Amino acid sequence: MRHILSLLILALCVLYASAPAQAFSGQSVRLMYEERTGDVTSTKEYLVEKTPSGYRIVLFNQGIKRVIVTDDDLDTQVEDFDNPATGDHLTFRREDGGLRLTGTLDNKPMDKSFEADGLWYGSVLLLRDAVLAGKEKSAFIVTKPEEERVITLVAIRQETETLMIGGKPCETVKYKYTVPGFQGLFWKSYYWYRTSDGLLVKTEETRGMPGTAKVYSELKAEAVLPQMPAVAQLP
Repeated sequence: MRHILSLLILALCVLYASAPAQAFSGQSVRLMYEERTGDVTSTKEYLVEKTPSGYRIVLFNQGIKRVIVTDDDLDTQVEDFDNPATGDHLTFRREDGGLRLTGTLDNKPMDKSFEADGLWYGSVLLLRDAVLAGKEKSAFIVTKPEEERVITLVAIRQETETLMIGGKPCETVKYKYTVPGFQGLFWKSYYWYRTSDGLLVKTEETRGMPGTAKVYSELKAEAVLPQMPAVAQLP
């Protein structure tokens, strides 16, 4: 009996270790993506953790750090941008029914307000709930602090596809991101989300004007992080 129990515990441990990390489920999760533009390859690392009022996403990419703070509905409340190489540090936050950008850009102080209302997704990871709900179309705003821009995007559900991710078949649903109106005829990007939990697993992005070299990325690793003890607040 003891031997059987030991085997059962071992099997459960193996199953847990091999199971996908569940981002936005209350666990702290680390996600690693390989990003490629032409012959240039880099790594993007996300840390996703639950907070008392929502979630906190930290993105590290090519020396730049972004921190996105959301509410429980994954609606962004704050986006923080930090580039140590240039000294740029900027923060977008909701304020007075719009968005306010403050900080330092090109060694100059920044304080600028934008008229922007509605759902704000500071990260492409945040489409998760729309994916799981099977929504055909979702409109939202995205922000680019370093470019002083607030952009409205529309995500349109496409077909489901089975992709090979990390050497294993993965059931996904494809979404086309575009902009409203006439400009949408000329600009689009594609994102694939895992159907089981809405996690982003692959992208084909246009970052810039039509004709710009495409940026491809793919999920390479995901892991649940150990829960850290709460840090005492300083007085």
